[in-house]
Amino acid sequence: MFFTACETTNNNATTQYWLPSQRFGSTVDEIKLEVETQGFQTTFDSEKRQLNAKSTKATNLEIIYYFDDKNKYRYAMSKFANTEDLNSFVSNIQKEGFALHASASKSPEERVYISTVKNVIIAVSTSIEKGRIAPSYSFGPIDETIFSWTRTQTLSHTSGLWLPLIANGLPLDMVQRFETRLQHTFNRERSKIDKGIYYFNTGNARFPYITYWLDDNTKTYLDETAIFIDPNNRPTPAEVDNFLTSNGFKLTPLVDENNNQVYYNREYKYCAWVGMNKPAGGGTFTPKIQFYHNNIDDRLPFEMVNFPMPVVEFGTLSMEQAIDQYKAKPYYQSHTDDVWRIIIYTTSKDFPEIWIFEGDGANVGKYYAAILTATDTRIINSPNIPEILIANGYEKKNVSILPTYINYQNNTMAQIDHNGTFGALSVAFSPNEF
Repeated sequence: MFFTACETTNNNATTQYWLPSQRFGSTVDEIKLEVETQGFQTTFDSEKRQLNAKSTKATNLEIIYYFDDKNKYRYAMSKFANTEDLNSFVSNIQKEGFALHASASKSPEERVYISTVKNVIIAVSTSIEKGRIAPSYSFGPIDETIFSWTRTQTLSHTSGLWLPLIANGLPLDMVQRFETRLQHTFNRERSKIDKGIYYFNTGNARFPYITYWLDDNTKTYLDETAIFIDPNNRPTPAEVDNFLTSNGFKLTPLVDENNNQVYYNREYKYCAWVGMNKPAGGGTFTPKIQFYHNNIDDRLPFEMVNFPMPVVEFGTLSMEQAIDQYKAKPYYQSHTDDVWRIIIYTTSKDFPEIWIFEGDGANVGKYYAAILTATDTRIINSPNIPEILIANGYEKKNVSILPTYINYQNNTMAQIDHNGTFGALSVAFSPNEF
């Protein structure tokens, strides 16, 4: 908890400054109770997720607290009556241990002060532009992660790509502060303020502008962000992949009609659509990478699967001996003889059945193959399956149309059947044929 009252005298008048609550992550009710105890009257706008706190003790002292869609406190903002008050405020916070963070802003209109002891960042704005709240300051936690509301860093990549603000629910004021610090200019001609669409010129010919889309209902907080790219100077697919994966996104199997790929951050439910391919039908082509919040978990392969590793002593065990070994496995439940195969029922929800087969010719009567059957395409496409195979001594080899992994130590192979070639979505184990 961090409150400080600061006083200064301008033109024989005393102005009082009161820093906002430092209890980031608190609920609306918790912040409301706290500031009312300090002598503030409050009103809450649930649609805009803003708590206005007006002091009953100090003249013209008002603090706006901003909350996310879970009603958790993210940052606060307060404005000044004039530049003199702003300068006095800056002088006082410096006495409180806040230091100018010069590299956080390229613009003289935006100054950033931080206290690593308090873990607080104060961004002071002196510019006055349509849609801006200035002179003013924002007050939030020091947080330079990609989904932060108070990020100052661009997280730039060797390819030249960087990350604009992408946090869903972020108010417009924070977007404008961020873009001003980068000395990006507001593009009024492209922007459609009535529709909540804001363009900013970057001054970079390769990445000429950034676009922010606000929510449809209130035109208040951020929904989507895009960085636009010169069609004749696009980063390579490898550069885009490295840029996105280094920032926590993973490539998915999802593509659009032009084969543009989608990356996903599963933890935060964020998509990055990589629109780098020219439309098949022609027309205007402006490449971009667009970021938006969307839970697509149910369309993606599982990150982890329960994989019952089969018995792999092929050609040496009788079927009866193989069944006995399966009975000793912790995942074994029961088995049935299905004429042309024996089905081992497992405790795995992902691979509930293992089909085991007898050999033919010289291997009649011998245990010769095992097929683990999956219940869902999201299971058989899981990246965890290759990881499990590799951990068990198998190596990926390009020897078949099917993804094939070979264990040279026990001379067995595993093939992943994504399309049901073996009669089911499955992983088939057998003696190595290559």
